Amino acid sequence: MRAARPARVPATQSKHFAPDHPNMAISYNNLAHICIGERNIPAAVALWRRSYPIRLKALGPDHPYTKGDAAMLRKYDPPGP
Repeated sequence: MRAARPARVPATQSKHFAPDHPNMAISYNNLAHICIGERNIPAAVALWRRSYPIRLKALGPDHPYTKGDAAMLRKYDPPGP
């Protein structure tokens, strides 16, 4: 099962980046899209819930990446942010 493999990517990056570093948000977002491809919606939503606040803090609410995370949360986990 592939679910175990992607979970290691943020753990590896967490050795190099702080938990709220924007690179961590990139990893969470990328993994969320993999989960969507595998039809694992709850895992994707959990990852976007981690990515969104990081991007909101680092990039602000009007940045396209922040808006993308918010849109995905609204789509897959209404009512979302």
